[in-house]
Amino acid sequence: MVKSAGRVRGGHPMTDAEEKALFGTTFERLGQDRRVQVLAAYGTIDPTARGRFDAIREIRRRYLHVWSQDHDTLAKDARAAFHAAVALVTTIFGQDIKDGKTLLNPQLVKYLERQACAVRRTATRSNSNWRRRRNATVSAATQLRALGCAHFR
Repeated sequence: MVKSAGRVRGGHPMTDAEEKALFGTTFERLGQDRRVQVLAAYGTIDPTARGRFDAIREIRRRYLHVWSQDHDTLAKDARAAFHAAVALVTTIFGQDIKDGKTLLNPQLVKYLERQACAVRRTATRSNSNWRRRRNATVSAATQLRALGCAHFR
């Protein structure tokens, strides 16, 4: 369902039937280009995000679907796709970058901390791999500090 893309009559999320009536199929089955068009039409993404999605899609298409694509610009295109993806993640998660450090959205930090706790709970002594898993489990805050995230400095 397109819960994040918008609402229809009465403010309720679209059902699969409503998606099929509007888009011809469910949102998930739409092509990448059409999904981006829908998200833009509903105002879920701004023109900058749309441009980044389009850039990633175009680069991907050239290398995966156009066999005659010249690979001389592969490294440059890979960097461009990576930078567009990082910019999208930053925007979507509500992060910011200041002085070369990532500033995390407090809601994202809480989510990551909850997820780390959930992972730790799975490492029980009844599990034969407990010591290995326990040693491999590091809190989200510790991982983010190791990555140099400003929020944890």
